[in-house]
Amino acid sequence: MKNNREMLKEMSFKEKASYVWEYYKFHILVVIVAIVITLDIIMAPDIPSYGTNILALGQIFTIDERYDQYVASLKETQNANIEVFYGDWSNEDQYVMEHNMMFILRLQSQEADLFLLNPIKYEQLQVFEDDEAVFLALDTVPQLQGLLDNYSEDLLVKGIDPATGQSHVYGLLLLDDSMHSMTGLSIREPIILCINPYAKDLDHTIATVQYIL
Repeated sequence: MKNNREMLKEMSFKEKASYVWEYYKFHILVVIVAIVITLDIIMAPDIPSYGTNILALGQIFTIDERYDQYVASLKETQNANIEVFYGDWSNEDQYVMEHNMMFILRLQSQEADLFLLNPIKYEQLQVFEDDEAVFLALDTVPQLQGLLDNYSEDLLVKGIDPATGQSHVYGLLLLDDSMHSMTGLSIREPIILCINPYAKDLDHTIATVQYIL
């Protein structure tokens, strides 16, 4: 039986190209998408700076004009902006892959203060580095205590602080479509709201949480 090297030697250029594409098309597409997104961000005009940037990722639809009105209101009255990266992360296709890479680039450029994440992405990000929690412990914020008291225990997403070994609330679980009437966002899966502990203006981000909920 001929090995791959011998087979390639006997192939024409067209056959070789077809062979490489068949077996490596996913890797090639990943590289192409990464290059296109990176160039798009580098060449794009400066993005206006907001007190709080919200990144939403998951099966979250923006289905009518209420969303545009809501974003305009966020910008004008709260100095905040929201960016939605739709995708079904249980089935990572090319569309999801592209949005995931855009999301990561936003994180790397520190354009994220407040998150709305599906459970899959939350678990991926909930990694402890240098004995430090990735998300802010919401129950340590006095301004949020009243909000947390209104949530039932099963809607509080908890974890253990690796530095202290203590349990804290790191997220709020949004289960239904209750945000749709006000925001124009249609949420089709559980979404976890959590805060970047290094938000550029933590007080502003906390005020934004109180506004959107």
